[in-house]
Amino acid sequence: SAPIPLSDHINWFLAKCKDENSFMYLVSKDNKALGQVRFDVDKNQETALISYSIDSRFRNKGWGTSLMKVAGKTFMRDLGKPILLKAVVKKENIASNKVFENLGFVREPDAMFNGVPCNVYSYKIAANEFDLIIE
Repeated sequence: SAPIPLSDHINWFLAKCKDENSFMYLVSKDNKALGQVRFDVDKNQETALISYSIDSRFRNKGWGTSLMKVAGKTFMRDLGKPILLKAVVKKENIASNKVFENLGFVREPDAMFNGVPCNVYSYKIAANEFDLIIE
């Protein structure tokens, strides 16, 4: 990806903070920021697109699955209803692809995103499963 000017990123971040359909979580370990996870919910509140990143100090150490579990559980509690979770992951990002596969996401047909080949994953939280997840 091309670098994003700081002013553009600040404007984007401030807009996300005000967006009631964007849920952002910072996950930490031993008072150190491990990573962040964002769930962008569509206007019908039927689908949430997941975006996450792990601090460079913690990458390739197996933290991705734990990060997603903690943030996902918190998101489900905050949202308060079942939803379809989706993730779009660059094919070359092997670690992130493994995270979604390990969490039981279903791989859908491949897609291109900004000209980059990506894997698409989905996970439907069913009503009967929802209570188990948020306990």
